[in-house]
Amino acid sequence: MFCSQCGKEAQEEAKFCSHCGVPVAFELNHDAEMSSWTVTSQVIVKNLSKVRKAWFEQAMRMIQASGEKIINDRLEGLADYALKGYQYFMVIGILHRYIPSEKGKNFSDILFTTICGSEMDEVLKYFSRYMEPGEDEGGQSLMRFCNDLARHITGNEHPLEAGLAVGEIAPPFILMTEISVADAFGDKEGVAKVQQGLDDLLAKNK
Repeated sequence: MFCSQCGKEAQEEAKFCSHCGVPVAFELNHDAEMSSWTVTSQVIVKNLSKVRKAWFEQAMRMIQASGEKIINDRLEGLADYALKGYQYFMVIGILHRYIPSEKGKNFSDILFTTICGSEMDEVLKYFSRYMEPGEDEGGQSLMRFCNDLARHITGNEHPLEAGLAVGEIAPPFILMTEISVADAFGDKEGVAKVQQGLDDLLAKNK
């Protein structure tokens, strides 16, 4: 085992590095925590990917039903960046349930990197766009996201009707995103509670 501070070898049973004095136990706990967060982030991203695909497909159906022409039917480019950016925007709003506030940024950084892959700049552009209105203006953020998604699908720079159509299907997918996070953290009670809300919403909209 090597000390992460000075890089020199430290004894396995040591509590402190004999070379620089850094607590070795702390370093081990930190490394274990980071490893655990990476695994959790991967599960979240896997869950979100399924939701993202279903969200996009349902958005296309709603836009088509509204009478708009479908120009782009593939989940790529703008649509992919917008969906990832908005999902991340939603996820960071509920991380406090599972991650202490003082560690929230560290976890969210890992999660953001896992979500974006090699497209960090592109996704960040849309995430920042949805963060702009502020926490008290969630409706404005949702409207921006719906218009971005509709713009990709229709090719229309001002897709008012298509954006409204996408907005109609947002509530269940927002709940699915919440379930994705709860599931990754092993929160069975949270999953069951949100799932019940989702089932009630879907039954009401039938």
